[in-house]
Amino acid sequence: MSEQQATDPSAKGSLISSCASAVSNNAYISLAVMVVLVIIVIGMWVYYHGIFGLGPYASGTPPKGKKSSDGDDEPDSETERLIKSINQK
Repeated sequence: MSEQQATDPSAKGSLISSCASAVSNNAYISLAVMVVLVIIVIGMWVYYHGIFGLGPYASGTPPKGKKSSDGDDEPDSETERLIKSINQK
């Protein structure tokens, strides 16, 4: 009787619990999940900190399209227009 209850489709769990049980029952899937997570963490590290010149912030220069400040504290004309439009409201 208990064997019939275990295969009852109405006692189906959520998608997350079924995925978790599939991963816990298969060592290769567990290893694949760990490898993917490690690759994601390494990729984020390289993106934000840079390594061997890779990553937009590795060389200390801003990404393309961004201007670095040259030491002068004058805002550009677009910023001035934005400030004026905010102050007029």
